[in-house]
This record gives sequence, C-alpha cells and structure tokens, in this order.
Amino acid sequence: MPAVDLDPQADHRIHDDDVAQRFGFAGGLVPGVEVFAPASAPLVAEHGESFLSGGRMSLRFRKAV
Repeated sequence: MPAVDLDPQADHRIHDDDVAQRFGFAGGLVPGVEVFAPASAPLVAEHGESFLSGGRMSLRFRKAV
C-alpha cells in the first residue's frame, strides 16, 4: 500500500523524498496516522465497538517507515 501525505500543503516536508533524503532517510517518512490505522485494524476486527470506544494501543517502531 503506497503512503499518502494527508496534507500536501503542510510545512512538514519530511514526508517528501528529497527532503527526507537530505536527512539521511531512504525516502519520505510515512505520517504516523498512515501507519497506526492499518496496525489497529486487527484489534478493531476482534473487539469491535469496545476497542473503538475505550480500547488502548501503544506502538513502537524500531526504525522510521
């Protein structure tokens, strides 16, 4: 699934390949919400409304994505 910058007009250009590469990354960084949403899908599928209304989740990534 390709990453999409949710707000291409925003000042956080680290999501652009050229800017991210200047900081040593292979390409633009994916916004956290773009990673968090698919990661939470299995919990929503398993717990449904109870997860959406009061569930908690903590993610830690070993490297930038």
